[in-house]
Amino acid sequence: MSSLKQRFPAYSRALRLYPAAYYRQYCTQTLQTLADILDDTDLSHFTKAKLHWAAWLDLGTSIPRQRFIAAVRSASYQPNRYFKGRGITCVCF
Repeated sequence: MSSLKQRFPAYSRALRLYPAAYYRQYCTQTLQTLADILDDTDLSHFTKAKLHWAAWLDLGTSIPRQRFIAAVRSASYQPNRYFKGRGITCVCF
């Protein structure tokens, strides 16, 4: 993996913007997939440049989406005070 991080230093640093759990699970796979696609010898330089831009644009949309999902999952839901102690749990946002 360190060779992939050396090959794509800026992109691998940008991947750190994902939530930690998501980064640990998918960072290596993401870098490997990008390397595999770009190593295809049949691709022109123009196509490889477009793929680089597509990867960066994808980060711009997927990082905020994954951070939102992580925030929603980790939000602590506290029961409403009225229902607390009455055997009823209310999920309040």
